[in-house]
Amino acid sequence: MDLRLSSDQFHRNKRIVSHSTYWIWSCSEAHGHVETSSSQRGAIASTRGVFDAAAQLKLPPMHVLDIGGGFQESPTFHEIAAVIKEAINDYFPSSETSEDLKIMAEPGRFFAETAFTLVSNIIGKRVRGEKREYWIDDGIYGSFNLPAYDKSSMMVKPLLGGSEWMNKAKFCSTVFGPMCDSMDMVVAESQLPELHMNDVLVFYNMGAYTASAGTRFNGFDISSISTFLTYVYRP
Repeated sequence: MDLRLSSDQFHRNKRIVSHSTYWIWSCSEAHGHVETSSSQRGAIASTRGVFDAAAQLKLPPMHVLDIGGGFQESPTFHEIAAVIKEAINDYFPSSETSEDLKIMAEPGRFFAETAFTLVSNIIGKRVRGEKREYWIDDGIYGSFNLPAYDKSSMMVKPLLGGSEWMNKAKFCSTVFGPMCDSMDMVVAESQLPELHMNDVLVFYNMGAYTASAGTRFNGFDISSISTFLTYVYRP
């Protein structure tokens, strides 16, 4: 792969840097918040272009590379880490990079995501032929502000006694929050078994950007947070 940036890209980066002199001088960092392996390499390559443009303009050396956040605790994490390592070695090789270059990341989501599980009751149901629609007591104005749009890590299962639900017939099901608002959709057309009023849905990986972004819109409180400690007994 050709690692050189095109002339158009380089001149564009010079324009960006020249209009950001105060930011460059005060922060000396190029910040790229990227979330998938497919975008990681391109973001780091673009950052290399910004570093080069700053050098061409004879600005103080940029010495912080912030690769951002969005990392998730999933099997793809190791794939993303490998892509980042390869891209940094290609675009910021130690032989060409100042020794004081600092590389930082923002892995808050990675650490917080799996620490919380949300449990929600079904408060409404509608049957439309072979389709099922359910309403629960939390929604996008509460704990699902971000997960409703970024479903890559959110998992939902009904609480029906262990794995019993896996053997039941599945229906195309949509789950809504409690608001009378078509945007308040938590799960769209997912395969779920027949559920009923007061059944419980369990949502996993709800530790990041959930309750912290919630509101009390229309008078609905944010879901309470309970802490459970697990002890391992070793006789």
